Amino acid sequence: MAIDLGTDLTKVAVVRPGIPMEIVLDSGKEFTVETLLAMFLEYIKKTAEAFADSQMKTAVITVPSYFTQAERRAVLRSAGLANIEVIQLIDDNVAVALDYIRPRVKLAEEKPVYLFFDVGATATTATLVSYQMAQVKGESSGEHPHIFVLGAASDTALGTNAFIDRLQAHLIKRFKAVHNLDVDISKNARAVAKFRREASRVFKILSANKEIQASVNFAPFRFKKANAYAFEVFIGRVC
Repeated sequence: MAIDLGTDLTKVAVVRPGIPMEIVLDSGKEFTVETLLAMFLEYIKKTAEAFADSQMKTAVITVPSYFTQAERRAVLRSAGLANIEVIQLIDDNVAVALDYIRPRVKLAEEKPVYLFFDVGATATTATLVSYQMAQVKGESSGEHPHIFVLGAASDTALGTNAFIDRLQAHLIKRFKAVHNLDVDISKNARAVAKFRREASRVFKILSANKEIQASVNFAPFRFKKANAYAFEVFIGRVC
């Protein structure tokens, strides 16, 4: 089976012994975003059930704090399609704050204020929270830590992908300068993919190191030239 994951369409081809390659047709069937998310949630549910060796019927699902009510309802619909009862949707920044205080309950007695900074793949969120002890009535009555979100802000255009984009552009610029190329590398999908992989690798390594050697190699004729291209450059971070 061969799967071509495109931006707008996905093609599937089946290859069997003695039979020419066949394209799998689904009569132009389309899936909504909710249906696709439901498929993903169903897979997650089955994975969790296999790990725990028991059925999973309920879940708490985290969503970005900047999700609109329509987007949150879409997540709930997807969970319903996957036969998952959602106990609560919780903002992911609040979930981080909750996870932080869980093993540090006594810390809430000091009424501390913390800033949680979350840089995701496509968005960045900063959340200011305070912790306080407060009385709770019911089965677990007594004093328990409470989380108060003082403020939150998100930039949906800033994420790790943005950093990788800039690393990729830098590598391409240096590569063209070293080899004095006048071709537009951005129009060569395979070349761009190779620079993208190297930029992603460099980004991950720079998270723990201050300097890394980046290298990209191309076979002859990749850019309609007779010689192969090798490229190495040191990239560092300032903090």
